[in-house]
Amino acid sequence: MPASRSMMLFLELNSRDRVTAAELAEALDVHVRTVYRDIDELRLAGFPIRGTPRMGYELGEMGNLPPLHLPADELRALIAGAYAVRAGNDVALAGAAKALITRLRRLVPARSRAGLGLKA
Repeated sequence: MPASRSMMLFLELNSRDRVTAAELAEALDVHVRTVYRDIDELRLAGFPIRGTPRMGYELGEMGNLPPLHLPADELRALIAGAYAVRAGNDVALAGAAKALITRLRRLVPARSRAGLGLKA
């Protein structure tokens, strides 16, 4: 999905309490099937989007945060911190850090992972 459409979709979801796929399709000038695919992609990217048949979609908790665009040095710091927390004694935080590392591996292109400290 083009970045501009993903941002527009996020903004539409963020501006309403609940919105149907048909309403999103009209607002984005795409087919409803495209909305379904785009919603799936946003979910895979970590956006907490809930959908209820015939009721529509809504952003879940933390859904009002915009996508982060971090410079490489800040991303390296985030990754290093996640590895440190994952190795710690707090089971809940370690689990969250592990999930973050897994998500970053999906989002960061393979060619960039080693340079950012993302271990295989």
